[in-house]
Amino acid sequence: MRGYGLISLLPVAAAIWAPAIHQLVTVDKRQLPKDPTGVKTIHTANNITIRYKEPGKEGVCETTPGVKSYSGYVDISPESHTFFWFFEARHDPKNAPITLWLN
Repeated sequence: MRGYGLISLLPVAAAIWAPAIHQLVTVDKRQLPKDPTGVKTIHTANNITIRYKEPGKEGVCETTPGVKSYSGYVDISPESHTFFWFFEARHDPKNAPITLWLN
């Protein structure tokens, strides 16, 4: 009988250790953020898409009661997306100047 040494034991070792290795190597399913909720979409006549949320309703940034805020993306083309964040004026928003942050 010809001896192959330790190499001949590799399949046996693999069969013994496979369950233990499987327990060590697990994939964490929390690596990507969940799909956003509450996103509204507007399609304009000239093929611009505006996706936005109202983060103030969730208590993000602007927490003054009654003040509206919107954040989202203006999709100018499939490769060009401009982020925006809009805060309504706290006092007399119908007559106040507009400030729009584009990034």
